Amino acid sequence: MRRQDRPSKESASWKRLLDLPTCARNGHGAAFYFRLKVTGLQRRLVSLERVEAKLDLLLKHGGLSYEPLGGSTEIEDALKAGEKVRAVSLYRAANGCTLAEAKAAIERAQRP
Repeated sequence: MRRQDRPSKESASWKRLLDLPTCARNGHGAAFYFRLKVTGLQRRLVSLERVEAKLDLLLKHGGLSYEPLGGSTEIEDALKAGEKVRAVSLYRAANGCTLAEAKAAIERAQRP
């Protein structure tokens, strides 16, 4: 590649290229590199599923149960995304309570 054909160091494509490990910079190594990343994610997912199964067994053994906030994981997803107003609205719709009760429940759920 001639010098004038190379991307400038300020360009986004050059920065993306520098972010990849050396083995992934050539065309053949990139596929291998990304396959390794996907395999790593799959291993973490399996590990997370095992932890969840163990937690479920501990809760069952202790006679406890876990019910997502308002019986809906959608409310928890809204809280994780920082959408407090949406979470309050979903909680009200699921439980048929007043705005003040829903707001108080969501704020209790947000406390550590």
